Amino acid sequence: MKKIRHLIIFMTILLFSSCDFALFDKVLNLNENPFISPEEISAKDGDAEINLLIVSDAHFNREYRDSGVEREDGNFFNFIEQNKNDIDAILFLGDMLDDAVKMDIETLNIFIDEIEEALPDKEIIYAIGNHDINKGMSVKQWEKEFDQNQMDSYRIGDTVIYKLNSAYRLFGHDQLKALSDAVKINNAKYNIFISHIPLGSKGADQSVFEFTIGNINERNAMLKIAAESNGAFTLSAHHHKGNVLNEWAENHKEYIFPAFHKRDLMNLESEGMYHLLTLDQRTGEITIRSYLIHNTSPDLNSPDKIIKFTI
Repeated sequence: MKKIRHLIIFMTILLFSSCDFALFDKVLNLNENPFISPEEISAKDGDAEINLLIVSDAHFNREYRDSGVEREDGNFFNFIEQNKNDIDAILFLGDMLDDAVKMDIETLNIFIDEIEEALPDKEIIYAIGNHDINKGMSVKQWEKEFDQNQMDSYRIGDTVIYKLNSAYRLFGHDQLKALSDAVKINNAKYNIFISHIPLGSKGADQSVFEFTIGNINERNAMLKIAAESNGAFTLSAHHHKGNVLNEWAENHKEYIFPAFHKRDLMNLESEGMYHLLTLDQRTGEITIRSYLIHNTSPDLNSPDKIIKFTI
């Protein structure tokens, strides 16, 4: 009897997993491949280096709902002002909203307006996160509100950036098929995949399914696409654990970024950081400079943390 009960539970899980894929593919509603024909973005150094300013998990207005959360936008904009000539594009890695409610949306739009004023003509690439569609906002409403497609691609020099939708902890068959086809057609020297939800993780508390892509088959399919692509690596976010995961995972070529907001709980939560990623397209060397949000004098050449690796 016990074996039969376990079998029923297992079959139920499989059934709901397959339903998730089918329903998510309907949410995506792919009439055409969104990753083919990337939008061209010019880089200051052409085919030499590209510089991406990265912000993840800002959760705007969470500081009003959780007294332990802090944020400091002023230092971030000081950094932009001092280094605006060294920034080619801005990446939002998801969960810029805490809740998809009017107050949070207004706060984020003010933040975006300030970035656009400081960095006119620079592309903001916004990957959708799970909190961005919290409180009932549909993906279509999110696309309209922020003038973004849920999936897209951008070419900078010899590099193509693919923006994925992982907001439901799924990619879906259609998205993965479109991505696999596009990578082959676009034929870039380097391929950057951006996904709010990580593919893998290192900390024990992050290894459970809710902190990574929820289906191992989809995760493996994504890893296979990356393994078969030129100079491929993934940038993701979603966690709030400071330096626990804030490092390069060589085995699956992924870097997980900490949250923009600060929340210190027994030194386990996010320190509050933003980042400048530099990819040298001649050598494949990647440098990630991270700056604490409370650093009042952020210096490009003296980051609070720096990591280098070669793809």
